[in-house]
Amino acid sequence: MNILLVGATSAIAKAISRLYSERNARLFLIARNEARLMELSDDLTVRGAQSVDFHVMDITDTESHINAVSNAKSALENIDLALICHGSLPDQEICESDFEQAAQEIKINGLSVISLCTEISKLLKEQNSGTLAVITSVAGDRGRHLISFTGLPNLWYPHTCRA
Repeated sequence: MNILLVGATSAIAKAISRLYSERNARLFLIARNEARLMELSDDLTVRGAQSVDFHVMDITDTESHINAVSNAKSALENIDLALICHGSLPDQEICESDFEQAAQEIKINGLSVISLCTEISKLLKEQNSGTLAVITSVAGDRGRHLISFTGLPNLWYPHTCRA
């Protein structure tokens, strides 16, 4: 299986990549920290991944998404599963009083995901196969108040992540 993981150094993405490496999957990892990517790549190789390639990217640089997805396609040839696992948990009170911080969090938790969904969906349509999934925040889903700068963008995904 050929798997693309965006936000690969997040806790959930690492757990998923470890499970798939034990099944000899081919993995392509995208995250912002090269040192952590290298460490994770070595770990996944030891655990049995058939191959592990990675791409360093600032998730808020949406212009770089096309190149990152293209690199994943080149490395994997075919993408069976693409998982978007990045995000932040901002301070709600700061976001409510600081527009620049609010805009940055919306870019991280909303617009970057929509951009990636757009690019990955195009690739999966060209392949005529593959699955795209976005792992999102549970903010507001478990009996606690809505953390709007994390949870609100989740409302956008069903309308933008269809392949």
